Amino acid sequence: MRPGSIVLVAAALLASVPALAYEVDGFSGKSGKAGIKDFLPRCDAEENRNNKFYSEQYSFNAELEDDHDLWFQIFISNMGVANGRAALQLHFTPKGKSKIKDRALFEQGKWSYGGEGDKLKITLGENVFVGGADGWTGHFETERLLVDLTVKNLVPAWKPGGGGVYYGAARKNYYDVTLLTPRGSIEADVTVKETGEKVHVTGRVTGDRSASNLSPNLLARRWVKLRLVGKSHTIMMTNLQTSEEYGDKWTGWFFVASDKAMLAAGTNPTVELADTERDAEAGYDVPRIVLLSGGAGVEGFTGAIKGLKRTHRHDQLADLSAIEKAVVSKLVKPISYGYRSEFELQFESGGKSRSYKGKATYTYEQLTK
Repeated sequence: MRPGSIVLVAAALLASVPALAYEVDGFSGKSGKAGIKDFLPRCDAEENRNNKFYSEQYSFNAELEDDHDLWFQIFISNMGVANGRAALQLHFTPKGKSKIKDRALFEQGKWSYGGEGDKLKITLGENVFVGGADGWTGHFETERLLVDLTVKNLVPAWKPGGGGVYYGAARKNYYDVTLLTPRGSIEADVTVKETGEKVHVTGRVTGDRSASNLSPNLLARRWVKLRLVGKSHTIMMTNLQTSEEYGDKWTGWFFVASDKAMLAAGTNPTVELADTERDAEAGYDVPRIVLLSGGAGVEGFTGAIKGLKRTHRHDQLADLSAIEKAVVSKLVKPISYGYRSEFELQFESGGKSRSYKGKATYTYEQLTK
């Protein structure tokens, strides 16, 4: 849902930073079903056309039966020398085997997008991604993988809290979010070109679109995220703490969805972090406990997340060249920590108390102290 390491490179290389108004308005609007205007890329918006900080991604993460795993993303950005580049990324893990990662790049003019009625269509060479509030289809082919997939939205596309965080009074800098598939079913035919292996996979999936056009060191100091795509429910949460220039303010969203309905969708809960462990190398205190309470859209909401075991620590600077690393490290030190976790969420719905608990993936990301 947020910019990757390539964004950090571009941010560091730029000498100018947008004027700061020290105002931030995060997810304060009305939540509700999303439509075509929420699906379309923002690359041609006036504020983004020549903005080197602009990037956008359409990302889907599937939990498949028989221990397969599938993730795909369409990434659009103005990073580097040329504006308007796009990339298709595919990750597939065959049962019992190592993950296969592949990507294809498309210069401006080699890809396109458009709205056809209430449907979005993105074309990248011979690759096509089409869909709307009720679901999505994709035909993707890279050097190593061929994927044809269909996503059926069990819960319609959703826009949390008006859809974004706005930085500055002019509201031209933002982090914008659409939940393309809060909870969906997926069927896909995957061909591994190296071996000729063909696999038909099914499962549950979640997908989102996010866009930002602000330097990442100003966008957020840190992020806390929770994700569970289970057999009966999907539970997602993303909260970010804005930079010091924008008041160190927590803002974000969460939802609980079943195969039949959005059961709860809230914004801007109070976030408390506890039980930290020191990352001496980075100088970060990494919280293993996240406490949540209140917020808009859901009555009586409380939540607790406890990291049980760290599964990864990823320094994004390690992905960069020596020159890039030297420049970027002057602005940010972006590190992601993943945990196997247990959680419990409680809230009121329809006059009844509801509680959801279980195991999930908790991710903590920090960019600056």
